[in-house]
Amino acid sequence: MPSSLRSPTDSTLLQSALKGDIQALGALIERHFGKAYAVALARLGDPEVAEDLAQEVFLRAQLHLQQLGPRGNFPGWVVRIARNLSIDWLRRGQRASR
Repeated sequence: MPSSLRSPTDSTLLQSALKGDIQALGALIERHFGKAYAVALARLGDPEVAEDLAQEVFLRAQLHLQQLGPRGNFPGWVVRIARNLSIDWLRRGQRASR
């Protein structure tokens, strides 16, 4: 397959996003939103709350992207954020971000 038809790797998108490329960050979010949503839905059991939590996951990811760094595992990081945030929301009885 010609390189022009291949979609960029997560690593390439992450490096671009770290340099401020909003489209690259958007591509990462689009690619991995389902993972965050699935974790949230499995833990919280409510599709609307899971959607809210998944959106919060990517807001936090955007705000802390520099902490992951260019060689980070973006999908694994997103799943970990979703898992931890789900636990926090359950513990506090939250149904949305504060």
